[in-house]
Formats: sequence, C-alpha cells, structure tokens
Amino acid sequence: YNWVMSTLLPRLLPAVAAAFAGCGLAPPESRALRLHDARLVRYAAAEGRVELGCHRDGTILTVNIALNALSEYEGGGTRFEALSASASTSATSTS
Repeated sequence: YNWVMSTLLPRLLPAVAAAFAGCGLAPPESRALRLHDARLVRYAAAEGRVELGCHRDGTILTVNIALNALSEYEGGGTRFEALSASASTSATSTS
C-alpha cells in the first residue's frame, strides 16, 4: 500500500490524465483521479492461464500496465464489449 501511494500513483495519475488530454473530453486533473481498485494478474501460458476472463470494472477509467517487455509475450490487450473493439498493447514510458 505504501509503495502504491508514494511511488506508483504520483507517476501513474499524471500519465493517465495526459493520455486523455487529446480525446475531445475535458482532461481529468491528475489530482482529482483516485485509485478505486487494483488487481495484479500473472499470466502463464504454459500453465493455461492466458486470460482474465470477461468482467466489468465498474469505473469510468481503467488502466492496464504490462509488467513485461512487449518482446517477452504475444497477444495482450483489452476487449471493450460495448464498443465491439479491442485495445492492443503499446509501449509507453512514464520515466
């Protein structure tokens, strides 16, 4: 909890606010964003764990962070059922 609050969120929330700046909506101020829920999922293809399964997050914004380099796996992404569309992975740095 301490690491999330002191290290992750001060870097993550400004990046989330910036990501939504060009989409035609009023960009959220990073200080107004809050962490609603956090989930860490480990996928292991050799063990058959290759997806989280269909679910609803129940929030306005959802952020997925790949902890591995894109070269270390194939696939990935998030499907948005209501849009009948998927968002694939891309490399973005917050450093």
